[in-house]
Amino acid sequence: MMSSLLQVTNMNSFGIEWFILQSIEIIVPLATLAILIGGGIITYRKYNEHATFNKSKWLHEVYTEFFNKDKHREIRRRFDKDDNKKEGIYEILEKMNNESNDESDKKLEDDFIDYCNFFQMIIILKNNKSVDDKIINDMFGYYIKLFNDNKILNELKNYRFVCLYEYVTKMYKKEKSWNKLLKHVFFYGTLKKKEKQDEIIPGMKLNYRNSAKIKAKLFDLGEFPGAIIDENSYTYGEIYEIINNGVLEKIDEYEGVDFRDKKNSLFLRDITTAELEDGQKIQVYVYLYNQSTDSKSCIETGIWDKT
Repeated sequence: MMSSLLQVTNMNSFGIEWFILQSIEIIVPLATLAILIGGGIITYRKYNEHATFNKSKWLHEVYTEFFNKDKHREIRRRFDKDDNKKEGIYEILEKMNNESNDESDKKLEDDFIDYCNFFQMIIILKNNKSVDDKIINDMFGYYIKLFNDNKILNELKNYRFVCLYEYVTKMYKKEKSWNKLLKHVFFYGTLKKKEKQDEIIPGMKLNYRNSAKIKAKLFDLGEFPGAIIDENSYTYGEIYEIINNGVLEKIDEYEGVDFRDKKNSLFLRDITTAELEDGQKIQVYVYLYNQSTDSKSCIETGIWDKT
């Protein structure tokens, strides 16, 4: 009897010990896992707080560089001052195209390139998801929108600010992509008459679209006219749809366009907004006069008629 009792007691004792050992085997890993998870959460929180702090610090430095330092102040002032006409910026672009040797002009050109590089960097960071769209918009949306101008966008393309160009055109719907060619060209001079186009440029195929006007001042150059962009004047002409490849190169040659030597190029192909008779507005190529108009007489009507 006593022997049986001791045996039961020993078995109960063994069972308790086994249960404790089994519990320890389960509890220890779980406790370890809990500690690791807890530590991981704390570490992640600290990392997240550190990363957020570093990003905030970096954004503050970027903000300070743009708004409080002299580096971008003059270009920003010109954008702010002109807003719609951007004449101060056009002046810089003209000096860049004419390759001015004046030291003050060169400084302005360098400042403008730095200004564009700054926003190019911001957009690249956005594309890499390093900076949120909302942050860009809140901090720099106003100034990015001021790039939304045909003449300025054209220079962004010329100087290969691809990311900035694509972002602005996508946001403000000037064009959809860097490589997209426009489908229409605006003529205001010797190419206006469709029946004479084949005689002037053999093989040029264009479809007449409509009469239209652009914001430009027209000058009498003798055998042909020349227009320059002017927000307070209109030049009247015709819009044609481009239907075959290579036509722009043929027109470039006829108009005396030389992209390799912009300073001496007689005309330059640019992009502007044309307004049709029904009020519709479309983006078109236009050939703008690229030389001095000081001794040229202005055609006040905005209509060139050789006869």
